Amino acid sequence: MKRMKYWLLLSLALFAVLCGLPQTADAAIKLNKKSAYLIAGKKLQLKVTGTKKTVKWSSSSSKIASVTKKGLVTGKKKGTATITAKVSSKRLKCKITVEAPTISETSLYLWPDESAQLKVTGTKQKVKWSSSDNDVVTVSSKGLVTAVEEGEAVVSAKIGTSGTLTCEITVFSEDDEDDDGENDSDYEGDGEYDDEWEDDSKWEDDWDDDYDYGDGDDWWKEKEEVIPDKPITKIELDKTSIELTEGDSSQLTCTYSPLDTTDDTTVYWTSSNSTVATVNNSGLVTGKSAGSAVITAMIGKKQATCTVVVTRPLQNYYKQLKDYIKTNGILNDDGDRLIRGTDTYEDTVYSWAIVYESAGDKLHFIHLSETTDHNTRGSLEMYVDVVNNPYVDPSVILLFTDLNEGYSAKAHIRADAYNGEDDVYFSLTSATDFFKTYNIQEYSNAALRLACSGWNTLLQNRVGISLKDLGFTSYRQQ
Repeated sequence: MKRMKYWLLLSLALFAVLCGLPQTADAAIKLNKKSAYLIAGKKLQLKVTGTKKTVKWSSSSSKIASVTKKGLVTGKKKGTATITAKVSSKRLKCKITVEAPTISETSLYLWPDESAQLKVTGTKQKVKWSSSDNDVVTVSSKGLVTAVEEGEAVVSAKIGTSGTLTCEITVFSEDDEDDDGENDSDYEGDGEYDDEWEDDSKWEDDWDDDYDYGDGDDWWKEKEEVIPDKPITKIELDKTSIELTEGDSSQLTCTYSPLDTTDDTTVYWTSSNSTVATVNNSGLVTGKSAGSAVITAMIGKKQATCTVVVTRPLQNYYKQLKDYIKTNGILNDDGDRLIRGTDTYEDTVYSWAIVYESAGDKLHFIHLSETTDHNTRGSLEMYVDVVNNPYVDPSVILLFTDLNEGYSAKAHIRADAYNGEDDVYFSLTSATDFFKTYNIQEYSNAALRLACSGWNTLLQNRVGISLKDLGFTSYRQQ
């Protein structure tokens, strides 16, 4: 019973720190947008109407979307952030979704009548395609590019109202012959031949007395060896997909057939997103930042591709989270900083927090729930450090304060194996008589799913990362 009272007091203390009160607002003042999409690096102007009072702007995550004192929002990196405009006691909010869309190719080499499919990924907005010169290249509403005639053009993919991606296209000429119309003979056009022909000794020495020139009229015609063309029929890369961490490199090798081709075998390398991965003239791919890109090798008309996925080292995400909390978190009674989020559904208030405990350099994940009549309280907490320990030990408590009943239980699971859907086993560590026959597995797993969902949202909205980035690689948001 003493243990249950201890957990009750702990839950009450945590609620006192984490729960906040909503504020009222004057409906006459309005913000010009309630939600908007932005491409990383692009800007959006937000405006408040209906007041002449000073507006104070803030962002829930300046690493995802920053805002100036005049309401100019800049997308920083993929994620969601809430921009708040505070006028006296009124708070107006706009949800900003920052996307980092990529186009499948940033450059293409085509022959007339050849087609290629361009795709834009990483956006939920409508994409509108256009060509800078339809006489050179046309593009369909689905991004299908068709080469028309020799020249250069730029195909643009306009993404909603937030930005444009482009692909530079070069269309080769099918006529590679010398058609300059010049006479390549030695006749100079002035009634005289080149002096080289005046000295018979210059060519008589080359006469082959041993060659049988025959008796026909064409005995003097030189017979040339005809070498048939052998065009390239296929090219391949030794890898079709690569996974890299930031800063790492991998070598791609391009092969072609037939090996005795008469075509030019120069390989041209391109990356669909050089901010994610670059490739040099030798096919060496280097990861630059987290994301995906397509590396294309091209010889003549033939192409081969390799998909590159770049990730950040796990410890970098933990450092990012700790640094964010130390800079932007609020202080608790122990002198540690934390970030938090709250929500209310029907008669229950829910809160989620991530505390950075500086003394032990630890991240403490906490989830609390309480009914508005204060008769039912629950908590789930765990320490997370997958860099040094692949396991986490979620501990759950449920209290019926009006009945003086409750239980506590704990699980031991691998972080990378938990997907947010399948149940895990909780061992009962303490319980009153009522809970000894209670289905603690059902409640405990429901609490774990709800806790992880809230923590994942908190990480995305505030820090721009997710549970996957912290080592929960199987986790799927519910």
